[in-house]
Parts: sequence; C-alpha cells; structure tokens
Amino acid sequence: MLQVRTHKTAQDFLQAAQTELEAREAANGLMLGVCGQLIRYPERFHTPVFLKTVEENGKLLLAATMTPPHNLLLSGDPGRIEDCAGELAAVLTREGWKIPGVFGPIELARAVAERLAAIAEKPFHLKKHLRLYELTRVLLPDPEGGRLRKAATADRERITRWWYAAQLEMMGATDPEECRRMAAHRLADGGIYVWDTGEPVSMACKTRPTKRGISIGMVYTSRILRRRGFATACVTELSRLLLREGWAYCTLYADLANPIANSIYQKIGYRAIGDFEEFGFA
Repeated sequence: MLQVRTHKTAQDFLQAAQTELEAREAANGLMLGVCGQLIRYPERFHTPVFLKTVEENGKLLLAATMTPPHNLLLSGDPGRIEDCAGELAAVLTREGWKIPGVFGPIELARAVAERLAAIAEKPFHLKKHLRLYELTRVLLPDPEGGRLRKAATADRERITRWWYAAQLEMMGATDPEECRRMAAHRLADGGIYVWDTGEPVSMACKTRPTKRGISIGMVYTSRILRRRGFATACVTELSRLLLREGWAYCTLYADLANPIANSIYQKIGYRAIGDFEEFGFA
C-alpha cells in the first residue's frame, strides 16, 4: 500500500530520500541542491515548504519538494509513475497547496500535471522542454579577449539588471524585488561570475552543490552583446574553474527551444543525461 509521508524539515526529507536521490546524483541535483539551500539558508525561505515522499513498504517510490513560489520538483521510480502521481496529486489538493507549475523527468512531470489538472478541472500546458547536461572535462581551449572573475559589490547594479532580464526571458514574468534579493544573496555568497573584457559582458552562477557535483545557471548576456562568444567563454572558464576546485562534474539545463545554446554547451564538453519538462496551469 502506498503511503505519502510529510517531512517537516529538509534534514528529515533527506533522511528518507537521500540514498536513492544520490544513486543518480547528477540527475537529481536540482532537488538535492534545493534541500541543501534549505539547510544552509533557512532565513531565505519565507513561506512553508513542501517536502513529501511516496513510499511502499519502506521503499521510496517518489520524492517531491516545493519552495513557493517555485515549481513542484519531482523525482521517482519510472515503473510506478501512475500510482504515485495519483497519490501525490490527491494530497496536494487535499492540503490546499497552490502549485505554480510542475517540473521533473518527462513522464513523471506529465503524469502529476495531468492528475492535478483533472482534480482541479482546469487545463495544463507544456511551458518548457529542458535537457540536462553533465561535464567532467572541458574540451575547448582557454578563451581569449577577456577573463573570468567573481562578481564584486561594484557590479551589483549591473548584476541586478541582468538577473531581472534573465528571469524575464526564462519565465515570461518575474518579481523585480525577488530578483533583487536573489542577486544580492548570490553576490554575498560569492556565486556569481562575469566574463570581463574591460567591463562585464556576460554572467553565469555556480549553484546547488551536492556531494560530488555542482551546477551552473543564470547564464546571461544582454541582447546587444550576444553572438560574440562571451557566454561561451564565461561558461567554459567557470566550468574549468569548478573542476579545478575539486568538483567531479558540473551540470546545467538548456532549453531545447534554443538549439544554439545546446550546441555550444556540447562543444564545451557537456553531455546530455536526461530530458525534463515544466508544465503550467491555466
């Protein structure tokens, strides 16, 4: 019999799910990384978080987390998708959670979105189809014409503008105040890097460290500076830096609607390890 368990803290959640999640650490890096942030920076989360597992006879079948206003994140056993999706959707609805979207491996994300939409009697739609890439060795030579450096306090205004613009492109809408807070947090953590050619022209962030790996995200170049290789240089050198620091691998997500970015990441040395989808509700 399936049992949906509620976990009050990220530590409790990981006690139930960490072994299974780390068996495919790179693929589950987003969920593991979010849990790490909940543990390290609890003061940055101002709303109740959703931490649940679906189990059968003590065996983990599905893990789900949500840190509103962000999407419901999913990881699970592909052989029990339908059963687990129904149980999870029923609990989410019964407890009154407002779900902005669903993100996870394709079949799992779609199954949960379908069940939630059926219960709420409202349509759902595919927002993004993303590919997850993993890198263990950088293939491109050192870029020329600039240098990678950590973003500094003097870059705050520019980084905040870029953060907002990047979120607007990715999400279609965003909260300027939330962007300001997130940029400030990442600057304080030392997680933002820029490619500097005399002034910053592109940015990328290291984020969500796990036991062996780390992710790169928020890759952004303003529109007037694109197609000059700045983002390629930034991601190449940040990836190289992270491997030199001792991480076994780097991961990043790329929108399949952007074939240029996918091609560039593969030239850098990133290899596809899974496809994910994000669904929204009308």
